[in-house]
Order: sequence, then structure tokens, then C-alpha cells
Amino acid sequence: MENGGIAEVLRTTIDKIRDLVNTEMVVGNPIAIPNDITLIPVSRVMFGFASGGSDFDGKKGQDAKKNFGGGAGGGAKVEPVAFLVVKDDSVRVVTVEQPTTISAIERAVDLAPELIEKCVNLFKKKEESGFRGDE
Repeated sequence: MENGGIAEVLRTTIDKIRDLVNTEMVVGNPIAIPNDITLIPVSRVMFGFASGGSDFDGKKGQDAKKNFGGGAGGGAKVEPVAFLVVKDDSVRVVTVEQPTTISAIERAVDLAPELIEKCVNLFKKKEESGFRGDE
């Protein structure tokens, strides 16, 4: 199939998706918080796309390139689902509950201070009790 046809639409769509997709969308950059605790966000990522077109018969020669109609579209959804909480040699998973009335991102932002406080308290209790994660 010649340039400018459906093959070009598909190639462009796939290239744009490659530009969007990376591991940082699923496992985010570490966030350092007080008391030597690191939070690593984990998200659910969903993509959808469609492309299509048609080559029309009729014209031949140089004008044949003008006989194409097509398009592409897509969307992505990134939804926070958990945080990995790292302290010393211990790692815990804290999930983000998602009520249906607000978006997951709003919920994650709302929960951030509470999550940090819970993590700090959890590790303080472990330190006070003398618990080490490797036992």
C-alpha cells in the first residue's frame, strides 16, 4: 500500500501510542517523605484506540493519493490503585479505595496526608517494639 493510505494512518497511530506508553505510567517515581519513608505510586493504565480508512478507486496516476479517507482516535485512563511504602528493608502495599462519587485521582490526593501519617505511625510502632522486617 502506498504512503498516505491506511498503512500510514496505522503507523502514525502506533507510533503515538509508543510515545505514550512507559513503565512510569504504571509504577510512578518514588516520593521521599519524612522519617526515611519512600512512597511509590502504582496505577492501573487503560488504553483504547481505533483507526480506519478506505482507499477509493477511480483515479489513477498522480491523483491516486487523493483517493484516501481515514482517521484515528484514542484515549487513555490512568487510575491510582495503590502505594508501595518502603522503610528500611520493609515494603508494604497500601491500596487506594475508590468510592464511586469522586474520581480516583481526587481520592488519592485526599488520602495522601492520611497515608503518610499512617505509614509514619506504623513504622514508629515497629521501631518501638523492636520488630525488624527480616525476622
